Amino acid sequence: MRWAPPESRSRYAIRDHFEANPDPVTDHQEIAFLSTCYDFPWDTQHALELALFRVFGIAKGTPLLVQTGEFLQRPQKRYDDTVLILSEMLENGYDSERGRAALRRMNRQHGRYAIPNDEYLYTLSTFIFEPIR
Repeated sequence: MRWAPPESRSRYAIRDHFEANPDPVTDHQEIAFLSTCYDFPWDTQHALELALFRVFGIAKGTPLLVQTGEFLQRPQKRYDDTVLILSEMLENGYDSERGRAALRRMNRQHGRYAIPNDEYLYTLSTFIFEPIR
């Protein structure tokens, strides 16, 4: 693991960890890690669940998901694979060796299909906007 949570378990430990304001340019990966894994783990888990459900039910990529059988025949595997790949990038940083390997794997898995960029953006946006909605 690239980052570790603050040793203190106080309510403000993560906030205090940065001593002042975190720099979003240099600290963005650590901020994402601490926010998703320590501040909001429940929300993060359910964001993934909602995102996958929303993409299958709404997105114009649904015919491809039906064709591959990923959601109909192997929904738990699809969920687990997504969690593993995203966790590698989140916990180790997308610029670490493990994070880059996970990103390559994800791109290889999706690269077999003609998925328009707006579908990728839609899917990523569901991780943020669906739990809020």
